[in-house]
Amino acid sequence: MTANNYHATPYDPIATGFYFHNYEDYEAKARNHLNEYGDVVDEKSKMFLVITTKCSTPLALIRPI
Repeated sequence: MTANNYHATPYDPIATGFYFHNYEDYEAKARNHLNEYGDVVDEKSKMFLVITTKCSTPLALIRPI
């Protein structure tokens, strides 16, 4: 069984996103998520990642959840 991969993409243009595998992982990372100025990043879009290796180069399909 493979783990689901998700990405939290902040709406803040100067903040970077982060990957997470489940809600507990998301909560732990989101709680301490800061932008480069040290401000808390509140709003994030969550994406479900589907990665396939059926072609010569791995392809990641990103879907909002």
